[in-house]
Amino acid sequence: MQPYALVPLAACIASAAIAVSFWLRAPGNSRVFPVVTLGVLGAFWAFCEVLWSMAPNADAALYLQRLSALGWIGLGPLSLHVVQQAIEQPDRRISRVIGGLYVLSGLVLAMAWTTPWFVERAVPTFWGYGAAPGTAFPIYYAITITAASVALYRWIRHLRSTPEETQDWKGWLATIGLMSPMVGASLTDGILPLLGVHPPRIGSASVAALAALQLMSFLRYGRSLLVPEGFAAKVLETIPDGIAALSLTGHVRALNEALARFFGLPRQQLVGSCLIGALSENVFDPPREVRQLECNVNPGSGPPIPVSISTSIQTDKLGVPEGVVLVARDLREVVALRNHLMTSGR
Repeated sequence: MQPYALVPLAACIASAAIAVSFWLRAPGNSRVFPVVTLGVLGAFWAFCEVLWSMAPNADAALYLQRLSALGWIGLGPLSLHVVQQAIEQPDRRISRVIGGLYVLSGLVLAMAWTTPWFVERAVPTFWGYGAAPGTAFPIYYAITITAASVALYRWIRHLRSTPEETQDWKGWLATIGLMSPMVGASLTDGILPLLGVHPPRIGSASVAALAALQLMSFLRYGRSLLVPEGFAAKVLETIPDGIAALSLTGHVRALNEALARFFGLPRQQLVGSCLIGALSENVFDPPREVRQLECNVNPGSGPPIPVSISTSIQTDKLGVPEGVVLVARDLREVVALRNHLMTSGR
């Protein structure tokens, strides 16, 4: 067994374990799908690396290298998708781009498995086998690094627009995590092989590093910015009151169907929107806790809806404020009854 095989073996175990832990943390939270998928595919990629580093010949190594494409073909759209789910004001145009890139990745995967266009041959090295890129690999690399760069740019811009989340290490851990595959996989699995140099590859290990940094954020702060928290949807949907998890700036991170009905819009359409202008009382500047404060919800179309709101400030493990939980109770029947009694009293 090549000593190098221990590197992808550790990456495989780490990626798989962390992906499963993220999923088990909130099985019904679809927003963690991208980061969980990234971890699972990274584990598959690393497992293939373990096998090809111990392959008996170059042909067997080549077969496994092409098979491993399932783990790395989609790095570009997955990076965009992780950021799209994590930020509070997702761009729907980017969502359409992500869908197109996933379709393109499926086509590229089929070609990577059946042609030498992306992995031409296995190259024997002192540490096992390197992979010689095929003629179409530079095109794939350019698309992937562009998508990953756009994801990193959007993430950094998002952090700058929400300064309360850049005051501690949560923002840095998420940013370093996103950069890990861009640097590690790009250098040892992309640029250097294109130049004919085949160092030990750390691409799959860099994906494991991204997952590990987010796990570190959970252990330290109780939350990772790149792994949206589960919202216990099945439980919250049974509650008649409207409930939302908001950022300190009033942007919706998650909400239940009862709150969405106040606005007459699909729930997903409200994720990322700002509620400051939608409430007649501003409880976000600065964020403050209130109990049963009567105000109106302005749905945009239709008359204002009287509600009673309560808010609670969320903090991380270190006590740093990081969000607001809002509960809104519909008071239309109460107000109608109150008006009726007042009218009758006259």
